[in-house]
Amino acid sequence: MRNFDWAVLISIIWAGVYLLFVFSVRRREIANRITQIIMVYALLSTVWETLWVIYKWDLLGIFQPSLSQWIVSFGSIILALVFLICSMLFLQVNSGFWTWFGISAGIGCVVFTIFASFFTLPESLRVLIFGLLVVGWLATVVKSCYITYMAFHQAKKPQYKNRVGYWGFALLITILGDLILLSGVVKGIGGTPATEFPAGVWIIGSTLHMIGVLIVGYVVLIHNAIDLVWGFLRLLSYIAVTIIGVFLFMLILGVDLTGINILQSETVEWVVKAVILVVLVVPGLSWLYRYANQLLFGTGVNRETAVREYGLSISNLVDLDRLAEVALEFLDKTFGVEFSLLLIVDEPPKDDYYQLLPVANPLKPGQENWQSGRIQCFGILARHFFDERRFLSQYDLDFLPRFKNNTPEKEWLSRFQAELFVPILTKDSWIGLFVVGPKANGDQFFEDEIDLLSTLANQTVAALQNARLFSDLHRLNDDLRKTYQALEEANQKLRELDKMKSDFIGVVSHEMRTPLANMGLSLQVLELSGTQNLTPDQREQLHQISSGIKTSRSMVDNLITMAALLNNQTDLSLEKFDFQEVLDWISHSFVQYAANKGIKLKVDKVGDALLVGDRKLLITAISHLIENALKFTGPQGSVWVSCWTTTDALWLDVRDTGRGIEKDQLDKVWQSFTQLQTDAMRRGVEGLGLGLSLVRLIVLSHGGQVFVESEIGSGSVFGFRIPLKGPEFPLKAIPTEPTRKEIPGLVL
Repeated sequence: MRNFDWAVLISIIWAGVYLLFVFSVRRREIANRITQIIMVYALLSTVWETLWVIYKWDLLGIFQPSLSQWIVSFGSIILALVFLICSMLFLQVNSGFWTWFGISAGIGCVVFTIFASFFTLPESLRVLIFGLLVVGWLATVVKSCYITYMAFHQAKKPQYKNRVGYWGFALLITILGDLILLSGVVKGIGGTPATEFPAGVWIIGSTLHMIGVLIVGYVVLIHNAIDLVWGFLRLLSYIAVTIIGVFLFMLILGVDLTGINILQSETVEWVVKAVILVVLVVPGLSWLYRYANQLLFGTGVNRETAVREYGLSISNLVDLDRLAEVALEFLDKTFGVEFSLLLIVDEPPKDDYYQLLPVANPLKPGQENWQSGRIQCFGILARHFFDERRFLSQYDLDFLPRFKNNTPEKEWLSRFQAELFVPILTKDSWIGLFVVGPKANGDQFFEDEIDLLSTLANQTVAALQNARLFSDLHRLNDDLRKTYQALEEANQKLRELDKMKSDFIGVVSHEMRTPLANMGLSLQVLELSGTQNLTPDQREQLHQISSGIKTSRSMVDNLITMAALLNNQTDLSLEKFDFQEVLDWISHSFVQYAANKGIKLKVDKVGDALLVGDRKLLITAISHLIENALKFTGPQGSVWVSCWTTTDALWLDVRDTGRGIEKDQLDKVWQSFTQLQTDAMRRGVEGLGLGLSLVRLIVLSHGGQVFVESEIGSGSVFGFRIPLKGPEFPLKAIPTEPTRKEIPGLVL
């Protein structure tokens, strides 16, 4: 009766544990097929335990004599089949058609046998059915063991091996429980009444089943499961130290110290023993336990020493490649890894992505071919690194639910075949990433090693920032040097082109001057000889030829003057003269021209204005300004020439009522050989485009400045300012051109 009560109580407790397990899995909200099948397994185990309780309480009447054998047999084969399904899902085994066919057939046979068990069967048939169930169970567990072994054999990384090892451990415990239970069934078939099924066998077998379910739930629900070997060795070390401690306690407490004179009192003796235990034994056992753990699981490197040596080795490095070489060599040596790599995060992010660039390690040929990648700024990986500020393992990428989606970022990191990814972070930015490969000896990284890696990454922050700053400055310096070199080459080409242009102008102008002079002389002779015998058309053609020669000679003269000014070869014929007289003479020469075009020409009187300058060159400059204004002003328009003086300078502007000039074209009007395309197309203007350029050079040679103001539809104002006392600096010292606000008396 005592065993019966214990069996019922254990079954009720285990059924409750299974239900709690199912509820805990549901609360974790891990929705995948493996967790769903495990919950089915736990629920079937609950039904199994419940049936045993019902059997023990004698609630099934006529089926009582053989029920215990069927409960054990059917429960074992059904749970074994479900466990096989769990194994294939957990180990990600792609089983073929025949495996699933066998599982389906096995479940169908079990269901059929369950219905058959409700009828009275001959003993021989019962034995045959039981034998078939045992064979089916054996085939199922052999298949589960095979796929578990193959998965363990193929696992390369230690964390994967540990995960599969837990599964294999749970499978072995479950198989052991089934064997114990089936042994009880064999005894029943051998002649033991069903009511006397060994309760102890049921308790042990069902307990092993429950332990197997809990281990399965642990490895599925807990991501970073404790390493089996590590846990076993730590348990052994704890047991060994505990045994040594108990032995020392018993030894010290059992020693008789009353023979010593000062310890003849029993109270004093116990006080001395307590002091010995507290001062010597307890600290000694703690030290022994730590030493054993360090010996079994430590890296063999003192943490403080490693941090200090690493800091000293990288503190003065400013070259990025050298920093990567020293840092990665230290990691390889300290942790015994197969490879390591430093990635730097390019700043700032581009298109909401962090750009990660590998720094090639000269000690690892081939790593320079690893491709750079990018990680989304607000993606799951960036939030993991920056928000959680912790490492990421390849094991995390493969098994954590939040990384289940196969994103390009995950695929890029997985291509490294690394073990750990340790971020290098400042307070508010992500600047780098250590990629650490697996250990050469195949061991996994323990918690203290990962903590040391994170500490070294934090120490790398300052050195990496300095190296990146130095690299940026070096790159910027190279860019500036290349830009300066390109600018110098461009300037040299411009100087050469400018010299070629000046030489060309000089050669062309001088070579053209002689034939033009000869043609002009011939025309004069022809005109003096008389044109009475020429027809009117011939006289008109002769007049056009004469006009063309005069225009060509004017262009050549302008070219010669501009070439001399450009080469700074002009000696100004400075003299003091009345500027009003010059202005009257110039304006008088344009009166007829303006009248012919229907343009009103107005010239203001400047009054008494004595000026020191080159009279001839200034006449040329003013003539070009007036001619330019008349040329671009239509009939019924007007041109107004204004002139005034200040305390030290003479100002002149020529205002027209023409179409005006676009704002973006104003900086081009003073350039040589330039005519604004819009005006040239609109009016059909001819010429070389030298007039305004020549005006500017003449004004500059007098130490003055030119200016222009224009608005579309309101006309234009061209003018200059020259000092009354004459030039005070050479032509190459170009003064700043005045703005509109700086021109006294100018109103547009």
